Amino acid sequence: MEYVRKAFKKVNDRNAKRIVLYLFQNKGRELTRKELLEDLKLDMTDKELEEKMEALVKADIIDQGVSDYRYRAVIDNIFDKVFRGVYQDEIEHFDINDIKKEYGESFENLLKWPANT
Repeated sequence: MEYVRKAFKKVNDRNAKRIVLYLFQNKGRELTRKELLEDLKLDMTDKELEEKMEALVKADIIDQGVSDYRYRAVIDNIFDKVFRGVYQDEIEHFDINDIKKEYGESFENLLKWPANT
């Protein structure tokens, strides 16, 4: 998280945490800059958002989509949960117990997984 905090300072933290959180909430699909601008009601131009997104991609906090116009959350469940545990409450009054529940469900699914696969 120390790396993430430093990266957010370099990216200009304005809305960066909200954007990353929103990408995690929409994990499994790519979002366009237009969707981010509209869904999050961001007060910035497309060019400003593009520069912020490029910086987040270079910092390995998010992934580039199939084009320079699309972005997605990194595929890393640990980073997702750590990031949400640290920042989601600040962003939208998140209950950290939700992460504990998700880990419990992941662990249960792991126990059900055949050992010889």
